[in-house]
Amino acid sequence: MFLAVILVAGTIATFSPSLMVRTAQAQPYDGGMDRDRESDRKQVVSVSSFECNQNNVNVNGIELNVTSFPFLSELGAELAKASEGNYGASSYGSDGSYGGHSDKEKDDFRFICINNNNNSVIEPIPPPVDVDLDLAVVNQADNNVSILLGNGDGTFGGATNFGVGSQPTSVAVGFFNADNNLDLAVANSNDDNVSILLGNGDGTFGGATNFGVGDFPVSVAVGFFNADNNLDLAVANSDLDVSILLGNGNGTFGAKTDFAVTSQPSFVAVGLFNADNNLDLAVANLFGTAGVSILLGNGNGTFGGATNFGTGLGPRWVAVALFNADNNLDLAVANQFENNVSILLGNGNGTFGAKTDFPVGSQPFSIGVGLFNADNNLDLAVANLVDNDVSILLGNSNGMFGAKTDFPVGSQPRSIGVGLFNADNNLDLAVANTNGGVSILLGNGNDTFGEATTFVAGIAPFSLHNSKNFDLISKSNELILSS
Repeated sequence: MFLAVILVAGTIATFSPSLMVRTAQAQPYDGGMDRDRESDRKQVVSVSSFECNQNNVNVNGIELNVTSFPFLSELGAELAKASEGNYGASSYGSDGSYGGHSDKEKDDFRFICINNNNNSVIEPIPPPVDVDLDLAVVNQADNNVSILLGNGDGTFGGATNFGVGSQPTSVAVGFFNADNNLDLAVANSNDDNVSILLGNGDGTFGGATNFGVGDFPVSVAVGFFNADNNLDLAVANSDLDVSILLGNGNGTFGAKTDFAVTSQPSFVAVGLFNADNNLDLAVANLFGTAGVSILLGNGNGTFGGATNFGTGLGPRWVAVALFNADNNLDLAVANQFENNVSILLGNGNGTFGAKTDFPVGSQPFSIGVGLFNADNNLDLAVANLVDNDVSILLGNSNGMFGAKTDFPVGSQPRSIGVGLFNADNNLDLAVANTNGGVSILLGNGNDTFGEATTFVAGIAPFSLHNSKNFDLISKSNELILSS
């Protein structure tokens, strides 16, 4: 069985009652992207004692609340003391990632909670199983989603297609039932619904089951929006609202509840923007002057009213990450009609500072976040729809970015993902091109990328998500981290 904890746009899924902890070299990456370095597999935090109940665990004599966000930070700080400072307290690294920060090392704390019928048992971590990143690509003209299984060398197998609704525009990945196989959620713009495809664990998926949302859904995100530990959905609809569908834990979802935004949404992202430990939403509004809407979560599946923060013209996409050193989540927004990216630094109270703009190519459509060189500052990868390329902007750790460097991809790139697709431990890029399949650009680790290699998906690829183990049957209880 594949046993995993999900990290979704910066939130931690914890499943009581038992816990395993290991450390890994920090490598923040884009929302929806996962990575598995060889170096990740060589460091294990020693756990000498372990007790747990439904809401708390005691590790090495340290009492921790596993249902609250500070859990990893608290655990990291205490383990740092026990390890003579070798392991730093964890904090967010990027949209969908959780990286640690320390003067000596940058680590993130990986853990898994396994349901052992409330027995407080910790099992040894066996040697981890090799995992190759796979791709899920929605094809707008084919009304399906293509699965491309990774070979671990930067190449992918042929596409296997699974039907969804009409004109799919967005795909998200999560565990929507209890079988520990990754599942898919696909927003269908013409059908006003979301298709759920339950994974079989072998790279195949069952037939689509549809759940109604608002008019013309364009983006779907996954998170824990209430306290039941079942993954929920947030869907941005072009009819000026976001639909929340609460998961039942069996692959089904309840009826939608809509929350208004000011203008036409084009993308929704999830993060913790204030200190209440409830997941919040960031919504890019393509038209009008609303910029980005922030909806603060109440922790019960509801959200407060939208507060708007200015961006450039035509905000198409928003990524959530730490771009400076204050440990408050920040935003990067692709402005399609202004050919730049706006950076909004978070204040940690649900508000954001004034934007700072950085030029990219023509009609930027999506943003990936990762460490593309060796300076440990988060960088940006921006897909430019008209220029048929990707702009790389190197971060300076203070919320500022250097001038762009462009790398060619296929025709009309719309969606970009970041991951480790081969064994060189350098982050790579995957780009869905409307008229040109999927481009893979292998990173060199020095902020440059090799020539794009194209892999065939369906007709008009519109959005992609890369994740581990669509085809993995795990032989261990190793943590698998997926966004």
